[in-house]
Amino acid sequence: MEQEHGGQRYKQAVPRLEEKERVSAEMESALRRLVSRVALLGIGRQASTDLLLRRITHEMRGEPSVALLESLLGETVDAIARLDDAFDPEIPAVTPHKALGVALDRIDLSPSLSESSQVLRQSLQDERADALIKAQELADLVNRHGRLLNDDLEVLQGVLHSVGSRLEDIRRYIDTEISEQEASANEGQAWDAMVREEMRELGERSRQAMDLSTLRHQVTVRLETIDQHFRAYRESEDARFAAYRDRADQMRLRVEELESQASSLKDSLQREHERASTDPLTGIPNRLAYETHIEAAWRQWQVDGRPLCVAALDIDHFKRINDSLGHAAGDAVLRIVGQALYEQSDERMFVCRYGGEEFVLVLTQTGLDEALRRGEALRLMVEKLAFRAGGKPVTVTLSGGFAAFRRSDTPAKALERADRALYAAKDAGRNRLVTA
Repeated sequence: MEQEHGGQRYKQAVPRLEEKERVSAEMESALRRLVSRVALLGIGRQASTDLLLRRITHEMRGEPSVALLESLLGETVDAIARLDDAFDPEIPAVTPHKALGVALDRIDLSPSLSESSQVLRQSLQDERADALIKAQELADLVNRHGRLLNDDLEVLQGVLHSVGSRLEDIRRYIDTEISEQEASANEGQAWDAMVREEMRELGERSRQAMDLSTLRHQVTVRLETIDQHFRAYRESEDARFAAYRDRADQMRLRVEELESQASSLKDSLQREHERASTDPLTGIPNRLAYETHIEAAWRQWQVDGRPLCVAALDIDHFKRINDSLGHAAGDAVLRIVGQALYEQSDERMFVCRYGGEEFVLVLTQTGLDEALRRGEALRLMVEKLAFRAGGKPVTVTLSGGFAAFRRSDTPAKALERADRALYAAKDAGRNRLVTA
């Protein structure tokens, strides 16, 4: 009896235990998602904590042990303490105006809007301006940029429609010529058959002729018939040739128009591609150009296996430069540093402004050691550049992370390692290079 009661209690307890396990697993999964999202929200706020937050998001995707969670918690507490120690009260808080300025800096607007963009950037220096109005002005700029792109698209569509019309004219011309050639061939065959028939008839009549006079008359009649048919055939051919010449002249003009439009379209598309691939502030290749270049370099690396490296470079304390000296000074720093880096580029080293104050290098046929040597030369060059603001010298330095492509790497994976190395360089004190 007691055993039966024990068995019943066991059966009743199992569902409760399974329910507790299920709830516990759900809570654990929800906690991991929460920690991952909090970490993701924190990434990009402070360079010194980014590497730790990326590690946390990575570990939360797996099955972290209690010991690992305790270790990450301890590192997080230490990182927060270091943030408090590193707080610089002289750096002013980010205001809506400065936030709008940063947003404006990160938008690649059409060159035709550069004057309006500069006016808005200058007006954001005045903290008394209504931030909501300035936000609306920024939104209007973005909308105008979109309309300009739409206008360019409409022009392109118009040109393509015209090109299509010209191609249809050429198709009709070719069809007409084929038809005319077939008609000419048919008439030629008919003419040939008629001449043979007349000659056959003439031969038959000549054999039947009783005297020379009758034969002469028969020959004369047949020759006149042949002559009449020949003149009619030549007139038909002359008219066909004259029509062909007129069509050929018209088609030549159409082809010349088409070639001119195609050349104009090619030039326009080339200019548009160059504009879209060029950073408007620094005048050097932008992220779009990088994506095109790295894709080609990566595919070539997969074929020949020659070393390929990617590097992420970042201007140290750039936010401090913007906040303390103004966006005009920050723009000047970006332009000078960008141009200085770009001037060192060659067929094996591609340089671009990736976004904000970050630049990216792609080094083809270059091992990690050589890439690091070239990066160190760039770092020293930037450190020696002479910057002045408000009559005072300003020191600008670079931190960088370098990564060589490994087996099964994608461009995104390699750049992510270079980015992690960049954060490590920042954590180690800045103005240095680190490899991944």
